[in-house]
Order: sequence, then structure tokens, then C-alpha cells
Amino acid sequence: MSRVIIVIGSPRAEGNSDILGRRLARGARDAGAEVEIVYAADLNIKHCTGCLRCNLVEKCVLRNDDWAAFAEKFTACDAAAFVTPIYFHWMTSHLKALIDRFRSLMRVQIRPDGLVHTPTSKMPRRCAYISVLGSPREDDALPVMRFFRYVTEMWRGEVVGEMIAAKLALRKQVGMSGEELAGMFAKMGLGADLAKSYHETYQDYLRRAYEMGRALAVD
Repeated sequence: MSRVIIVIGSPRAEGNSDILGRRLARGARDAGAEVEIVYAADLNIKHCTGCLRCNLVEKCVLRNDDWAAFAEKFTACDAAAFVTPIYFHWMTSHLKALIDRFRSLMRVQIRPDGLVHTPTSKMPRRCAYISVLGSPREDDALPVMRFFRYVTEMWRGEVVGEMIAAKLALRKQVGMSGEELAGMFAKMGLGADLAKSYHETYQDYLRRAYEMGRALAVD
């Protein structure tokens, strides 16, 4: 049985990122995987200090927080997914603080032609990423998605799914019914046709998240 970990960067329970993350988890479970969801905002994670001692001792030297337990759990998994809303052009601060500590899971060599990253722990082989934003344009999420691809390359993984879920400015919007959206759009002075179009888009997001979960679970 595959082990899948889903890390959600949003501090808002039952928000759009949470809904999509749980739909992703459902897909993985339905495909036979053992799944755990972790909320970055619930972890006590100290900020990386850039001491670089992890390059020598191959573990983070910061103590008395949740990093060691999380890292043990993460590196035991076969697949991983990260879901984050875009807050002021980047992932949430909760998730960024966690990801900074991933530096301790690899050795970094500086060479004249660039950096060489060598994982010092077993890392998930399959990865998926979802970025959520209120803007109708995907541009704001592109730097984060490029970063996620780069991180996956660092630890010799494979990206099996990625999605930018745009047009989600309100809490729980991605899970609203067609009627709920129509009522909301009417209050905003927008047409029913637009509500229908948005609902179709949101249903596609949910479908894609589910399929990503299934892809994570399959060896």
C-alpha cells in the first residue's frame, strides 16, 4: 500500500485549499493509498537560520519544535502533495517556513556552474501541487509552481499532477452548488451565465484534484 502525505498551507479550515486538498486525499484513498493530511499552520516550526550545519551533520540542528517528527513522517511516504493559496504573490508563510527546513534533507554543493543538490534522506517519488488564488488569471501562481517543480527535481521525484485553481476569492467557493453561485453572483450584479461558467470550472478543479490523488497512489 502506498503512503501519501498531503500538506495544506492554508490556515483557513474548510476553505478552498482545504476542500481541494481533501478531494485529492479522497482520490488517493479510493486508489488504495494510506493518506495523511497535515496542516502547516498547525505545526510548531521554527524558522531556518541559514546556519548550514545540516550540510555537515545531515539533519537540522534546531530543536524543540515539530520538524523532526514531520520530517520522519514525510520521508516515510511514497508520494506527497502540497496545496497552498497564494497570499501576496507567494505561498503562505506557514508553508514557506516548513519548506525552508527541507534544506536539512539534502546536501548542497556549490560548483562554478551552479548548485548540486543530493538528498540525504529517502524522499517521496511522486509529487502533486495545487495553488489556489482569487485572481481570474493564473500568472500570480506561476512562480510558486515553478518552485515546486524545482524542489521535486532536487529530490529526484516526479511531478504527477499540478493545477492552478483561479477565480476563488471567497471561502468555500470551489465547493458551492450552481444555485449557491447563482445567488451570490446575483447579489454582486453579475449574470447567471457567468455563474454557470464558474461552476463548471470549479467542478473541473475538483475532478482534477481527485485524479491527482489517484495518480499519487499508483506505483
